[in-house]
Amino acid sequence: MSQVVFEKMLRRFMSVYGKPNTPDEEGFYAEYAKALSGWSGKFLDLATDALIREHTSSFWPTVGECTKVLRRVAAEQAALVPRQRKPEDDLPKDFKPDPEMAAKVEAIMKEFFSFAPEPSGAAALDIDVSRNGFAERAAQGRTRFAP
Repeated sequence: MSQVVFEKMLRRFMSVYGKPNTPDEEGFYAEYAKALSGWSGKFLDLATDALIREHTSSFWPTVGECTKVLRRVAAEQAALVPRQRKPEDDLPKDFKPDPEMAAKVEAIMKEFFSFAPEPSGAAALDIDVSRNGFAERAAQGRTRFAP
């Protein structure tokens, strides 16, 4: 039997609903473990919390109810994670870059950066913008820091 399923869900169900009313207790637990193995402890915890809050019967939630709530919890958690977009996500699937246009863009960028002087002296130092007070000093126009 999956130890994670037993510890994260079944043990808590025993605390709330008591021992299952079945002639084959081990088989009962094994069926839950078989159906729910593969889910992480985090999702099992969240689903168990939801089941204990929402389940209205005094009997154990069915394996199907548990699976349904696990899927819902996983979808809710996935919705909380911001999607990492890449520039190519906005391009049509059949997009092929035009070599002539790519060369023009490369030339424009090269010209643009040719006007930027190479940093030297104090300007060449890496500035840690996460340091306390950076935003306040920048708002006052004071962005120079002593090393």
